[in-house]
Amino acid sequence: RQAFWVAKQVLQLGMGDAFDDWLIEKIQLLRKGSVIASGIKRIEQ
Repeated sequence: RQAFWVAKQVLQLGMGDAFDDWLIEKIQLLRKGSVIASGIKRIEQ
């Protein structure tokens, strides 16, 4: 857990808020993808 925190701090120093924004964007895309996938499954049934 400590190692993860240290790595995160290093990334944030290097990339600033861009890393957090990128991470949030990826999580939102994954959520959207799963919502769309379940929607398509419903249509096909």
